[in-house]
Formats: sequence, C-alpha cells, structure tokens
Amino acid sequence: MLKAPPKQNKTDKEPSLREFLIEPENQLAYNIASGLIEGKEVQYNPLVFYGPENSGKTHLLHSVHKEIQKKYPDSEVMYLTAKKFHENFSRACHHKEYSIFRNTYRECQYLFIEDMEYLTNKIKTQQELIFTMNALQAKSCQIIFSSSLPLRLLSLEAGLLSRISNGLLLPMQPLSKKTVLEYCRKTASVYGVNGDSEAFESLWEHCGKSFGNFQKTFLHIVIIMSQKKQSISLPLVQSSIKMYMEQRNPCTIEKLLECIAEYYQVPLETLKEKNGKQSSANAKSVAIFLAKDLLGMDVKQIQEIFGKRSESSIRYIFQKIASEPSLQSDQQKIRQRMDLLKQEPNTNFKELTA
Repeated sequence: MLKAPPKQNKTDKEPSLREFLIEPENQLAYNIASGLIEGKEVQYNPLVFYGPENSGKTHLLHSVHKEIQKKYPDSEVMYLTAKKFHENFSRACHHKEYSIFRNTYRECQYLFIEDMEYLTNKIKTQQELIFTMNALQAKSCQIIFSSSLPLRLLSLEAGLLSRISNGLLLPMQPLSKKTVLEYCRKTASVYGVNGDSEAFESLWEHCGKSFGNFQKTFLHIVIIMSQKKQSISLPLVQSSIKMYMEQRNPCTIEKLLECIAEYYQVPLETLKEKNGKQSSANAKSVAIFLAKDLLGMDVKQIQEIFGKRSESSIRYIFQKIASEPSLQSDQQKIRQRMDLLKQEPNTNFKELTA
C-alpha cells in the first residue's frame, strides 16, 4: 500500500527507502534492500538489481548506501560506477599502483557498483573484479551490483558470470502510470489539495518519467497550491511548464563544471587548478574543451578560469580530445547531460504559479 510522505516544506536531497514506490514486480528488490538496512542476514552474495531506466535501481542503491553509512559509521563502504572502477584499475596498472587499488576495494565491508553493463568486453577489468569478489566473499563482505541489462545480454567472462549468477538476481520494472497517479492523489490529499489526473500525467511525462525529478516538482506545486487554496489543473501545469521552458537558464560554466565533476566523480575545485592530481586530468581536459566548443569561450576566458594555461597547452588538449575515443565519448555524454539539464523540470514553481 502506498504511503504519502509526511507534510514538509522541503524535500530531502537524497533518496530514502520510505519514498520508494513499490510496484508488485519490485517488491522482492524492496524487501532485500530493507533487510540490508535493518541488518538482517542476507544469504546471497552478490545482490544484482537490474532493470530498464527509471525502474528505481539507483534510488534503492543510494538509499541502502546512505543508511548503512549512518548505521555503521565505522564500516568501510565503497560506492562507485563500473566506469569508475574500470578507470581506477586502468590507472593503477599504468602507474604501477596495483597494490593500492587492490587494498582499496578488497578491504571494504560493502561494495556497491552501478551500471555493470559498462564492463562489457573489458576483459582485464572483469578479471580483476573476479579477484575482488573472491576476496570480499571470503570475508563475508556484501557486494551489490546494478545493471540496466539482464546478465544474459552482458558480454561477461564465464568466471565473472558464474560468480554473479550464484548471487540473487533482482529484476525491477519502471513505475506504472497507475502507481504514480495513486501517489499523486494520496500526497495531494495530505495537503488538502485536489488535482486533475490529466495534470498529474502531463507533469509525469514532462519529467521524463523520472520519479526523482517528478517528486521534487510535484511537491513544490502541491505546497504552493495548498497555500493558495487552489486545485492542480491541467492548464496550470501546462502553462507552468511552458513558462519554465521559455525562461530556463542557458548553459553556464558553473553548470558545466558541476556536470563534469559529477560525471568524473572528482572535486569541483580541482577542475580549475592548473596543476593537480592525475586522476582529474581527463576531467580538466574535457572541461577546457567544452568551455570553448560548447560555451564559445575564447582563449583568454579559458586562461582566466583554468589557471593561466598557455595557448599551446590548450591546443594540445583539443588534439588530445580528437585523438582519444574514450575522451570523445565522455565529452559527448556530458553534452547530453547538459542538454538534459536544459529540459529538467523547474523545481521552483513559486513564480510560475503565482
């Protein structure tokens, strides 16, 4: 049974398990996640949450990760994407720092790895993950994976596939329209607000059927309409969306750097340093490239932001991006993320609904 969230003026920035909407197909995944948080013994290792986009995998993993850190502050908990695991392993091999890498990932009590599909055809990284799993399982440490594809569609080494298959596979499905509408009605009623199902559907579609984006926007609208003692109608939602799309902010260097820092999982401040850790070198290169190519900055502007680099070093970065397929792929993905930022629903509807 769905439960509406408690009445509040501000939503949590991080997802929590109590906000997770449970489809019948996702009940087992939810129960297992709850058990991990409650400290119940889990008989399966690893746990693999898999399903298409917007099925709630990241929500569950983030919730479990956050609660475990709170409940067991002394435990070593690692959370990263498969892409980051691969990059860290490749970097460790290149710089002959394998022992540091090994100790980092084999000494934790919990290992979360998202987007396992990224490891497709990356044989050496898959083999390293086998060794990591062996070490962790020998100490009864919990491993949690997520994937947008079922195992049979991943090109994994037989040894890795076998070890993962010995765990518990937890299929997940996206939220249905029925579940979302029920959530809307229950939540709106908590605030004493009536709403039109067509309005809820329109907002759900606008948010790309991403519950995280939808929930933030929906709660803002509900709170404002509660204060104004008005109903949520389809014309209201449509006009608010239209106004937002017309007034949305253009891409800025701040947004670009935030996006790149999140993508590469590096501290934001390192992107502006002329010299810094090798781990952030690719992130800085992509930042400089997109500052010029996406935002149209000239050399002087780039030098002011990125630590007075020489023109020759900036030219070298452009050559580097052009010659390395992995960096080309990264900058394209970041472009896509920036495009999505333009389309994200406005989470401050106060002006739009005034």
